[in-house]
Amino acid sequence: MLEYVTADYQDIQTGAIKPMDHVLHAELPAANAEILGVREAIDRRPQHFYGKTDFARINLKQTVFRALTPELPLTFTDHISTIVPGVGKIGQEKVLGFVRIKPFFAPVRR
Repeated sequence: MLEYVTADYQDIQTGAIKPMDHVLHAELPAANAEILGVREAIDRRPQHFYGKTDFARINLKQTVFRALTPELPLTFTDHISTIVPGVGKIGQEKVLGFVRIKPFFAPVRR
């Protein structure tokens, strides 16, 4: 499973609260990986649970995949994608962080 977070750099600088899809996503070539699922968590809370209201939002994105080769290229893009169609906002400065790949053990097929 691939996990990563995204944010809008200007929102971080100004403390703005604008929950949105940052249209920054990962692509894994079909020849190297079978995509089993993609999901995104967008933080839409009106305030932080400590009561703060002046913090920027980050999104958590996950891609569950089955590797088909021992190595595979990973590309992050804000352009049209085979996984999540769309185009990023022109001029938006984006933050990509906490990129990790961790094991995902799917149920055994019988």
